[in-house]
Amino acid sequence: MTNSDLKLFVEYLLKKKYIVYSPVKEHGRVVVRQITDSRKFALVKERPLYSFKKYLLPDKKTLFSTVSGRNKSNEDQKLIPKQVLFGITVFDLRAVALLSQVFEKDPYYQDIISQTIFIGQSPVPEENSFYEKYEENILEHLKFDIFIENRGDQKDFRIFTGSKLGQRMLNDFGYDDFEHIEYAGAVPEEGLSTFYKTLREKIKLSYGSKIWKDLGKKCLGCDKCTIVCPTCFCFKIFD
Repeated sequence: MTNSDLKLFVEYLLKKKYIVYSPVKEHGRVVVRQITDSRKFALVKERPLYSFKKYLLPDKKTLFSTVSGRNKSNEDQKLIPKQVLFGITVFDLRAVALLSQVFEKDPYYQDIISQTIFIGQSPVPEENSFYEKYEENILEHLKFDIFIENRGDQKDFRIFTGSKLGQRMLNDFGYDDFEHIEYAGAVPEEGLSTFYKTLREKIKLSYGSKIWKDLGKKCLGCDKCTIVCPTCFCFKIFD
């Protein structure tokens, strides 16, 4: 698939009435924004400043309302729009996998997931060294609908599907040069990679580190870190 094909595919998604979110460059930063014009779309090969999490776990959400002393379900739950998270990174896909386990029985989260299409992309250039056998080591252990692999400055992209919905969408679009990847579970049979084992050990060793005390003194309890962290699922409920 070429860059021109990608623009046409975005146009196809917009015609299907999907709300498309993708990383874009603004004022020197990479942020996630809604895409409304396929002609201006370009796949950004840099990690965005914030994750896609807010489109799955909104900052605020009305759970139900009370009318005349009786609880009434929020009718807005039935109006969840169809959305596409286009260009979501491997790390964010891993975060979604974690959130989906935590909120496996949460109807509000599951309603949003059911209306969301995940179109992933290969790592940003400095992360390519993490992955050798892409299909075997990475894609088999991620849940996605479509995945776009682009390493270096390639002009053509390799396309993978991870769901029947992803296959149907590409077929309906008129593109059939893709490879399907069957999901083999979140963790490889041989266990976590050396990179993730090293990362886990570093996190363990940082427990009680002075930096947390220094940051804790500055913390105002504004909860912004909770909002932007891709794997944090803390929240508060008010009535």
